Amino acid sequence: RGRLSGKLISNYATATSRRSKVIQIAQVPIVVGLALCIIGGTDTAGGNPKGTTLTKVGIVIFAAAYVLHAVLLAITLKDLGNAPRGERRLYWVLISALPCLGVRLLWSLLAVFAHLKQFAIGGGSPWVNFGMAVVMEFVIVCLYIATGFTLDKADSL
Repeated sequence: RGRLSGKLISNYATATSRRSKVIQIAQVPIVVGLALCIIGGTDTAGGNPKGTTLTKVGIVIFAAAYVLHAVLLAITLKDLGNAPRGERRLYWVLISALPCLGVRLLWSLLAVFAHLKQFAIGGGSPWVNFGMAVVMEFVIVCLYIATGFTLDKADSL
């Protein structure tokens, strides 16, 4: 185990590794959750009460994916010492973005399950929405973009 030609984290860091397969398979429910939230939001806006149920199911799927993402990041920590410099930096950006993603997910959970006026999607507190949703998404996107611009192309090969 260890670096293979300085390109791979370890023998485990291949497209066929268990961890990679879990990540690839996890994308399917995330896309399903996204579709359910879009359909649910559209239906709710059109006056269909079934839309709320679809949105709730989508948010629960996102919550499960968040937990899986956190577990995978924790498992990956043990292999971090074998990673090239750029990949180590990318790992720490993912760790840094995790709390922001958690706050954003919490806002979504509260918006669809808590029935609290300040978290309502269509009439809640604009400051709560701004702080818990908009700012968190902005921070995550900025972290990812800044990291993408600073990674050397050779680091990711």
